[in-house]
Amino acid sequence: MVLLAYLTFAVPHLVFHLGHLHGASAAQAAALVVVLAGSVLLPLALLLAWLVTWMPPPMTAVPTPLRGVLPAWGNLILPTRGGAAR
Repeated sequence: MVLLAYLTFAVPHLVFHLGHLHGASAAQAAALVVVLAGSVLLPLALLLAWLVTWMPPPMTAVPTPLRGVLPAWGNLILPTRGGAAR
């Protein structure tokens, strides 16, 4: 939540300054853009790293004899040896 709250400030701050560079020298403008872009990219990278780390593992289908031969279409109803579907 903290990263999202910070990004709600940092992104508009970056956009504002990108539109108001006319009074700065080339070196000042470049430094400002690099620092402000970093202040957006670093929290984004941390947020994405957290999301990847905390995402639940993908659901896997029940193993079948045809696993790896056919695409995983979810819970297929396959006939059993007794003739009844499971």
